[in-house]
Amino acid sequence: MIDRVRGTIRRRILVNYRVDPDVIQRLLPSGFEPKLAGGYAIAGVCLIRLESERPAWLSAPIGINSENAAHRVAVYCGAPGARRESVYIARRDSASLLTRLAGGRALPWRTRTSAVLCWR
Repeated sequence: MIDRVRGTIRRRILVNYRVDPDVIQRLLPSGFEPKLAGGYAIAGVCLIRLESERPAWLSAPIGINSENAAHRVAVYCGAPGARRESVYIARRDSASLLTRLAGGRALPWRTRTSAVLCWR
C-alpha cells in the first residue's frame, strides 16, 4: 500500500508525555495494555507536514500539501506469550480536505478514526 502514494515528509515533530496508566487503560480497546516507562504510560502527538502527496504514478509537480496530527499511545497487544509492542493511534487529524475525504481509501492512513500499528 505504501507504494501507492509518493510525497515528502517536510517536518515531523513527536511530543511525548507521561500519563497515569489507569487513565490510559480506560481509553484503550480490549486486548491492549499500556507500555510503561518509570511507572507511567507513554502517550504523545505526532505532527507531520507532508508535501507533494500524490498517487505514485503522477509526476512530482502535481500533489497536495497537508498538516497532520496523530494522537498515539505506546501499547502491548496480542495473546499471552505472543504479546508484541505496538502503537495505538487514538485519533488522526488532517488540514487537507482531500485527505479527510479519502479516509484511507486512496491514502494509506485514516483520519479521525482509530488505528493500530503493530510490528514484531
